[in-house]
Amino acid sequence: MANDRSLGVQIDEKELASIVRQLNQTAIDIGQPAIAREIRQVVLADVDERFASAPSVESGGVVYGGVYWPPLSPSYLARRPERSGGQLLRDTGELEQSFTGNGAVFQSGADEVVVGTSLPKARGLHGGVFWGVSKPDLARPILFVHDALADDVVEAIALAFDRLQRKS
Repeated sequence: MANDRSLGVQIDEKELASIVRQLNQTAIDIGQPAIAREIRQVVLADVDERFASAPSVESGGVVYGGVYWPPLSPSYLARRPERSGGQLLRDTGELEQSFTGNGAVFQSGADEVVVGTSLPKARGLHGGVFWGVSKPDLARPILFVHDALADDVVEAIALAFDRLQRKS
């Protein structure tokens, strides 16, 4: 559902997809896209945690969710000394804000919710593609499924379903 210039996360487990489809139909039946909004909020909170845990540009490190973000290279920092002392992927705030402001992607269908950004540089940073050259060892994954996120999504769906059932 997302266009090929966006970056997003899709939780595509068969059982979860079936639950989401049923819950979305329930939400549609009573006129509320509550399930999709709940999932979006969970994913955005996960992304916020990731940016908040961003390591320094000099050292790199593990971010929330358990993936490693490599440091900026010494040669890059020598060319761009204004980047020294900052956090990875947070220098301008553009990338972080693109998940909720301009460039934000939020789509939902019968069996999926897509949350992400259409900011052009996001895909390259996420996958380690710079100026058309693939450098996977320099990737800084922004959106990915990890155990805590999966648990939070399931919990959000259950809570939203409880609220919907109480209203119907």
